Amino acid sequence: MVEDVNAIAGGNLDHPFTPPIGEEMINLEESVSSMVTRLKDTITRLRASEENYRTLVQSANSIILRTDAGGRVTFINDYAQKFFGYTAAEITGKNLIGTIVPALDSTGKDLAAKIHDLSMNPGNYETSENENTRKDGSRAWIAWTNRPLYDTQGNLKEILSVGNDISRLKQVEQEIQALNSELEQRVAERTRQLVDANRNLESFTYSVSHDLRAPLRAISGYSTILLQELPDIPEKDRRYLEMVRRNAHGMGKLIDDLLQFSRLGQQSLHKVMLDPAPVAWEVIRDLRKEPGNQGVEFRVGSLPACQADPILFRQVIINLLSNAVKFSQIRDHPVVEIGSVTENGRDVYFVRDNGIGFHMRYADKIFGVFQRLHDEERYEGTGVGLAIVHRIIELHGGSIRVESAPDKGTTFFFTFD
Repeated sequence: MVEDVNAIAGGNLDHPFTPPIGEEMINLEESVSSMVTRLKDTITRLRASEENYRTLVQSANSIILRTDAGGRVTFINDYAQKFFGYTAAEITGKNLIGTIVPALDSTGKDLAAKIHDLSMNPGNYETSENENTRKDGSRAWIAWTNRPLYDTQGNLKEILSVGNDISRLKQVEQEIQALNSELEQRVAERTRQLVDANRNLESFTYSVSHDLRAPLRAISGYSTILLQELPDIPEKDRRYLEMVRRNAHGMGKLIDDLLQFSRLGQQSLHKVMLDPAPVAWEVIRDLRKEPGNQGVEFRVGSLPACQADPILFRQVIINLLSNAVKFSQIRDHPVVEIGSVTENGRDVYFVRDNGIGFHMRYADKIFGVFQRLHDEERYEGTGVGLAIVHRIIELHGGSIRVESAPDKGTTFFFTFD
């Protein structure tokens, strides 16, 4: 019996156990036989589990390595062998450095020191990325997930590393970096050009302000003097002088509008919370004083407060109301209205008239500089007013749109934020 027990204890689970006859020995035989059966089942399951694990590791589409505490390869799966070009026999027992990890990457980073630190402090490298080398010398970027494996005494035994090729991703990153660098250079160059253009614009503005206004004032002034001091000049000559004075005045207004438009992009905003109603009524009072505007009916609706630059806000109201008055004076009863509506929970201002209107196919042109949709002789203006409005609202981060139809009037909707 002792020999039988020793044989079984030595691992020979198939050794027959024949105890002496006796009830206790029979019970012992049954216990030992049951134990042997359970052990066989456990070993079978362990072997099946190990085989499944090995199959899973070998068939995985990822690089799987195990290395010892010294950085030497103890296991490499089939995918990794194909990827790096080494057989298991060629690389097992070899150090990572000099085989699949270069001592220095292409940027000069010390990878040998990194691998050494990985062995000493694996907890610091749960995930990592580095350049790797294949047997043929080509390089690839791998993203690694590392897990330390310890023995029963708590000593580091191996490091299990699972890697995936991210070379294409790194290439895209490098391309993006190159594009960003090129873009930054272009932006810097464009900024320099804009700075130069602004300097030229400032020089032009100064020239216009001082060099062009002076002769225009002289033309307008002398033509006025001639009209006043020569009352008996022929009617034809008087019309010519009136035309000269009127055109000089129009040219001066055009210069003022162009100067204002050119300066809009250079001045800073001083936004405050303001009440639009007093501004609207002040502008309306001024418009009523102008010749020909006494018959215009002005209506002021609800105008909620908003954040805006007071000076520029007033300019928007002046330009839109003046525009509405100009194109509605052909009516027997011209009506100009300013108010607000709610759209998608936001307050939107509007200026509406019952004037001549225009076809909406021209709506995308109306805010351009010098864009005129109606007869210049009949409707005076510089063609800059609505461009100024659009630019001011744009500077505030708002929006403006127009709705119109021929002979049905026009409505401008706008916000300031």
